[in-house]
Amino acid sequence: MQTLMKTYKTLADAEAARNALLSAGVPAPSVQLEAQGDEAGAMAGNFVNGDFEPDGETGTYENKFQNVEMGGVFILTVDTQDAGMRARAMEIMGAGNEPL
Repeated sequence: MQTLMKTYKTLADAEAARNALLSAGVPAPSVQLEAQGDEAGAMAGNFVNGDFEPDGETGTYENKFQNVEMGGVFILTVDTQDAGMRARAMEIMGAGNEPL
């Protein structure tokens, strides 16, 4: 058995790859998707700011928090049993997958 791994910046991309692997016949127990969050918090947005404004003005919740982007990566791993499954998984996952 050989394990392939690839990291994704968005959950949508990672889930799309996972779903494509499952659709291609890779057994569900062989495909794992994990999220690893950034402990520093959001990369964008005013999630720390709260209601404080330097000029004493407060904004609406939507203006402050609608564009928050959380940091982190999504790790997709696939345990492959044979060369054919490995080749198909590598094709689906695209460039950057690394055999472990």
